[in-house]
Amino acid sequence: MLAFAPVVSPYMGLARLLFTQEAAPAPSDLFTGLADDLARSGIVTLSQTPQTGDKIGQIDIADTGLSAPVYYGDGSAQLNQGAGVYEGAWIPGEGRTVLVAGHAGTFFRKLEGVQPGMQITFATYYGQYVYEVTKVDILEATDDAAYDFARTDENLILYTCYPFDMLGYTPFRFFVYAEYVSGPVIERAQ
Repeated sequence: MLAFAPVVSPYMGLARLLFTQEAAPAPSDLFTGLADDLARSGIVTLSQTPQTGDKIGQIDIADTGLSAPVYYGDGSAQLNQGAGVYEGAWIPGEGRTVLVAGHAGTFFRKLEGVQPGMQITFATYYGQYVYEVTKVDILEATDDAAYDFARTDENLILYTCYPFDMLGYTPFRFFVYAEYVSGPVIERAQ
């Protein structure tokens, strides 16, 4: 054993390093089990910031039958489970642009029926928000003018691939623009 120790020792150290590291925390379901009396207005203190993969809410558009769980992040893992909030934007209640993506073939298929004037309900783990659709648009996937993260008013943008019946990559996106109607304002916990 002593003869092989100089050869085996570096590999044993590497194995210990690889197999004893703490794993990243698993995503949480922040949304399950909330009371029916979610804050609908006023101010909420947000002590828990969502992490990538956390389930943070539910989007519903009653007029179309659209209902989708919402996750923080818009990677494949999140979009295969529901809709995803783009991490480079904001979350409801922060008073800025909230950008939410979903797959056209699954969770956002019913966006096709959205019309201006319809209401979108976005229930989160800290409150319930209502937005009113102001416009729908079809734009190129690379069109940076489709969203404005510099806006200083709360607004919601939902988007998906277009046309709805195509599988795979599409060069266009279907956008739904909505203005804030109601919901609590976030106050960050100190």
